[in-house]
Amino acid sequence: MMRHAELLGLQPPGSNPCKGLRRRKTSFTATYLSEAQWARLGTALRRLEETHPLEAGCFRFLALTGCRKGEALALRWDMIDGPRCALPDSKSGPRAIWLGRAAKRVLASFPSSNLYVFGEGQDPMPDHRIDRAWRKVRESAKLGQVRLHDLRHSFASVGINAGLDLRVIGGLLGHSDLATTEGYAHLEDRTIKAASQRVGTHLEKIVMAPASGRGAGRSLYQRFCRSSLSIDAFCSKNGIDPATFRKGLVTWRSANRSRRAGA
Repeated sequence: MMRHAELLGLQPPGSNPCKGLRRRKTSFTATYLSEAQWARLGTALRRLEETHPLEAGCFRFLALTGCRKGEALALRWDMIDGPRCALPDSKSGPRAIWLGRAAKRVLASFPSSNLYVFGEGQDPMPDHRIDRAWRKVRESAKLGQVRLHDLRHSFASVGINAGLDLRVIGGLLGHSDLATTEGYAHLEDRTIKAASQRVGTHLEKIVMAPASGRGAGRSLYQRFCRSSLSIDAFCSKNGIDPATFRKGLVTWRSANRSRRAGA
């Protein structure tokens, strides 16, 4: 409440007496949709669209923008300004929901004669209606206990695994601080594997490079073979990853044997 008061200008910046206090621990755990789950969700939404197009469109909008359910339901047509939706108020104060081409197509499929984007006449769609539809979709797509808010977490996860900076993700989600965005960070195994491969390749090039200073012109592998140290001790002394060094050492020895055989 104090931070929100600062955002509204009711309190001077930096006057929050609660700043620095640890938040109460929660049992909340975020769920991130896999590619297979995204595909099943898409199929379920196409089925839902036949009978409940407004709810299906709202779910698509949430998935494509990462916005909160309350923000989507409160969205009026007069808040849309080109590539963004200007929200006068949200959980973190005024913010913009940025619209990609896919999100724009969702909006274009609904009449702008209503006051609210996801509503009828002058009224927004009520919470109980969207929640009931989500339970139906969740069951149809076999998503278990995935919550509607998990679409927001999954949106952030897709962006992070695509290589977007945390600050960019925070801007898309409307976070007021980077620490909040870090809680949404989730890396898929293939992203970690690819990162490991890139780091390993980079380090291998360094390990294969000639040493400088004492023993210049002699590779680290040659220096290791001339030393009496174990691999772990040698790697620790030279600041090298043992697993990467072992792999490179096997390659280096194999190349040396091939050269000697050719000579």
